[in-house]
Amino acid sequence: MEAKKRLDGDFIKKLCKYKPFRPKAEEFEKYQTINFIEKNIAAINHEEVEAYSQTLGKLFKWLQTAIKTRKEDIIRRKAAYVKA
Repeated sequence: MEAKKRLDGDFIKKLCKYKPFRPKAEEFEKYQTINFIEKNIAAINHEEVEAYSQTLGKLFKWLQTAIKTRKEDIIRRKAAYVKA
């Protein structure tokens, strides 16, 4: 029930506003890092999530895509830094 309350218009707006293409200046806790999140969801099967709930399946796919995109941006920026 708690998750259902949070899946409102504001949540969708926040997803749409997410920008993976920039360095993050803020300090993060260890549980907020991309690698930590990626390790936590590694054992989750997208098809099983989709079978359980199409909405959660779409959110899970968005999370996987966001992680992949963010990591690619980090790698690109590091390579540009080394090259410079």
